[in-house]
Amino acid sequence: MKKILFSILLFTMMFSTFGQDQKVKKNVESSSKKKIYQIESNGLYGFVDANGKEIIKPKFETVDEFGERRKDWALVLQDGLYGFINNEGLEVVKPKYDAIAFFGEYHEDWAMVIKDGLIGFINTQGIEVVKPQYDAVNLFGEYYYKWALVEKDGLFGFIDNKGVEVVKPKYDYFIRGNPLTGFFGGGNQEDIEFK
Repeated sequence: MKKILFSILLFTMMFSTFGQDQKVKKNVESSSKKKIYQIESNGLYGFVDANGKEIIKPKFETVDEFGERRKDWALVLQDGLYGFINNEGLEVVKPKYDAIAFFGEYHEDWAMVIKDGLIGFINTQGIEVVKPQYDAVNLFGEYYYKWALVEKDGLFGFIDNKGVEVVKPKYDYFIRGNPLTGFFGGGNQEDIEFK
């Protein structure tokens, strides 16, 4: 019992330097096995290390569980925009998106992002592989296994699985087939070669 009370007292003293408005919420084990602790202050979340040193000042409105969307990353919300931090407390994707989907929903290593109502993708390194520019994106493989149908300003085209726009959005609609056929407004059509 004395050991438990001593541990609680030590833990409380270690984090008493935050001030009365900061509270430890939970601990997170990083990939380097360092422990970091989520803190809350005035409704915002940040992180400190085991010595109480601030790693990220409390600035996030929400912090999801680490590993929920990508191993060792947590989705964060700051000023109404989403990004990611890793379990070392480093910002890996600056909070700048209106929404971020789960990795793998559209492409194995990508997560769809939305910014100002436009759709793009980031990869598992946090790099924007497709700039948010499309009004809609279909799943990869619906028309051709390496391509996704995209819509921009009411016109359709395709991106490939590397994020390259392989067919510029200039068609009113497509008919599935081999070859794939794109149609223009005046009834003109054009066959699309798969690359």
